[in-house]
Amino acid sequence: MAGEGIEAEWCEDYRVRPEIGSPISSRNDRNGFRGADEGETPAARKHLKNAPVCGIRQGVQRRIGLYKKLGSNNYHLEWETVSVVLNNESAIDIPYLYTNTFEKAHEFILGYGFDPNDASQATELEKLKSDAVHFIENQLLQDPDDPSRRLQLPDEVIREPDVRNLMIWASTPKHPQSRWACSLLRVMHTLTHVNNDLASNVFPSIQKQVLDRVLRHVHSDPAGDVYLGRDESGIRLYMLDIKTQKSFESHVLKLLHKPENVSAEVYDRIGFRFVTFNKLEALMVLTYLRENVFTLPNVHTGRSRNTLIDVGRYHFELDRLTARFKKGEIDDREFLKEAARIAESDICAPHVKPERLRDFNLYSSTEYTSIQFTCRQLVRISPPPSRIVPGTDLDGDIREYRFFFPFEIQLLDKKSYIESRRGRASHTEYKRAQLRAARERIFPWLYENHPDALRKDLDNPDG
Repeated sequence: MAGEGIEAEWCEDYRVRPEIGSPISSRNDRNGFRGADEGETPAARKHLKNAPVCGIRQGVQRRIGLYKKLGSNNYHLEWETVSVVLNNESAIDIPYLYTNTFEKAHEFILGYGFDPNDASQATELEKLKSDAVHFIENQLLQDPDDPSRRLQLPDEVIREPDVRNLMIWASTPKHPQSRWACSLLRVMHTLTHVNNDLASNVFPSIQKQVLDRVLRHVHSDPAGDVYLGRDESGIRLYMLDIKTQKSFESHVLKLLHKPENVSAEVYDRIGFRFVTFNKLEALMVLTYLRENVFTLPNVHTGRSRNTLIDVGRYHFELDRLTARFKKGEIDDREFLKEAARIAESDICAPHVKPERLRDFNLYSSTEYTSIQFTCRQLVRISPPPSRIVPGTDLDGDIREYRFFFPFEIQLLDKKSYIESRRGRASHTEYKRAQLRAARERIFPWLYENHPDALRKDLDNPDG
């Protein structure tokens, strides 16, 4: 049987002998045990020789005994933990922890990466908790749909100095502050990842390299008009918006509303929004950027969205128009005028299902029409001078660190941009939707009886 073959292959590679303290022996050890010169006794040799390969018999017996204990007081599976590990769920979505003693809480924090007994790390934990309290009080307690409604973070939770006690409360559903302890720990977890993002330590250098790469192609004329490109083929822009850095609060909210939470990369910490006068010029900007700013292999697969124009249909119509131009039926001026008209026509309007748009960003309105994609730039960071390590071959001479950093590009025409500033596609409504989702994750008990209360569809604002 196939299963037996797999089992046999594993048995050849590793033989488990927990009974005699020789845990692993390799395929290269033909006898399946260590030699006497490695500390094996003759009795141990004899035991190994007579033992069933891989301890299969013992393993089966142990499994049978394990199954008998399922559901008993002597054995317990942490099903929520299993779901996080195996079902791609986020740790901040589990209802409670399994650290109901001080010792378990201490071990948990050690495994997370902090030592509460270390003075500097204990101070760091206190600062982290204080920042989480501040974020909750300033961002999440007020209902985004009804400012008159505001939650109150209990003083007992705010004043508790030891994170380990918060973890015990979060593991004790009957504790009066269990839910609030869970909420605070969820935010602390997210803040930890934001604060310890490696790129944040060298962000000014990253920022300069990405901005320089794009902005060297942008200039303005004496009249104040802005162009992409510096020769006669430059494309006049209605507007250029530049996001030079995502705010701390926006970064945290972004992670809180994403299903994958802190494992998600934030792609729009740096972004460029090119607004053209019409859709044809938006495609011309895309072509210019491809030729001068980014290369196709560095476009992030799966991060592109086009709700501005049906490119396939426009390609077809433009080929027909080009054929007329080549026949001399129209001149240059008429060609450009007709090409722009076709791009604006209903025949080239994009046809994208709303649910497909939500795959890209659950909280973006389906009325926000644009071309969006993410590029990656190879940035180079010069490290600070490092010391020579005495007694080693390391001279500490690291020339530079290199890694790819993402940035987002959005292309809109003037009409789409103006429409995006109001109504359901507005940035204000987008942020409100983010807050709803963040509150739902941090305070899940508020919506236990009506789980869809916060997830209001932007396409049905009155629903």
